[in-house]
Amino acid sequence: MIATLAQVLPLNIASIISPCLFAAALILLAGRKDPVLRAFLLFLGTLSLSLVTVTIGALLGNPSPEKHHEILIAIAINFFLGALFLFFAIRVHFTKERRINKRKLEQRKYWHIFIFGILINVTNLDAVVLSLAAAKEAFEAPAIGETAKLILLAINVAFFTLPIWLPLAFYLVAPKTAIPALEKFNIFLEKYGQIIMFIVFLVMGCWFFYQGIDLVINRWPW
Repeated sequence: MIATLAQVLPLNIASIISPCLFAAALILLAGRKDPVLRAFLLFLGTLSLSLVTVTIGALLGNPSPEKHHEILIAIAINFFLGALFLFFAIRVHFTKERRINKRKLEQRKYWHIFIFGILINVTNLDAVVLSLAAAKEAFEAPAIGETAKLILLAINVAFFTLPIWLPLAFYLVAPKTAIPALEKFNIFLEKYGQIIMFIVFLVMGCWFFYQGIDLVINRWPW
């Protein structure tokens, strides 16, 4: 499990680099109207999408070596993900990070916050693709059991939702110092986040292409 964790952990860590989502949590926590409840609803929306993402990633796990059609599907998936990751590397390099409209977010109703938590993550394709790939890598590891794979999926979900639950937990423990400290961390993400994401996407794009080529050479149903 340790080897698989070392493989998927960089993907999980990279999925949290979302200044946009982190900023949304800070805006809600800094508000005067039920900050904890509104931030928690944002967390629930994020959690809902995360569970869907890791489920899809798990279903894309490694096929049985005896089922030729599943091997062909796995080859196609690896090449597709490789191309997708390289596309996102280029996209991250040439696009600017989105900004959250503070006034609109503060004016949203309670159920709007939950929906916003889903939609902001749906449009945050960088994190979604990273989380999905981490779930796929965890479930295609042949040397670990089902329990270990479920633990890796739980870690995946924890990292994906970290930009929400970490500020919320920090705020509950130390409300007076949480917002200033978290704002400094958000500035760091805004400054270096795109560089980190570009490197991760570039490396993982090459890795998925390598996996696809390896399947063609060693497991192609000749």
